[in-house]
Amino acid sequence: MTKPAKEIQILFVVETNASVKSDSAYIVWMLKKSFGDYIVPGGSDELFAHYDFVFMDGRQNYKKRSVKSEIKSKSALFFKKKTHVVYCVDVDSQTSDDLQAIAEIKRYTKDNGYHLVISYREIEDVIKAPSGSSKHERVKLFLKRYPKKEYVDDRQLSVPFDQVIGQIGATNFNLVVGGIVDDEKTRL
Repeated sequence: MTKPAKEIQILFVVETNASVKSDSAYIVWMLKKSFGDYIVPGGSDELFAHYDFVFMDGRQNYKKRSVKSEIKSKSALFFKKKTHVVYCVDVDSQTSDDLQAIAEIKRYTKDNGYHLVISYREIEDVIKAPSGSSKHERVKLFLKRYPKKEYVDDRQLSVPFDQVIGQIGATNFNLVVGGIVDDEKTRL
């Protein structure tokens, strides 16, 4: 394969912590399922998107100094190439506190030129992870039992932002990441 015409970085900022890495495992699975030609090692002749993760250790830490510092540091490593920052958060419930938290994160990502992926109620609902006693156990069971790409309905991965909340197992993941890929391909 020849060198791709363009390389970008997608930096996923996720709720989980660095020791569990459950969100990142599910995101890698969704990337391979939906964007394997562009966002896996090898890429395509047109576009190659490298991906990496920043672990927030809780949604409430979205603008914590350590998170911002790690975004800056990982973006600097890709200094000659475009970095897209994508915050990935769960909408745990429809309480006013939870909806307010999502509104604040949405405002923060918009103000900083970042992207926002939301999942209702949690990413495990989206990819239909098996139940387990811990998030770490759930991700191990998922990767062991459900490696088939067909297991998740693509329509559930492509729900518009304003329609995700209230629809268990819904996310706007493919719309956000697909938008980044399509936008970058048009700039070749």
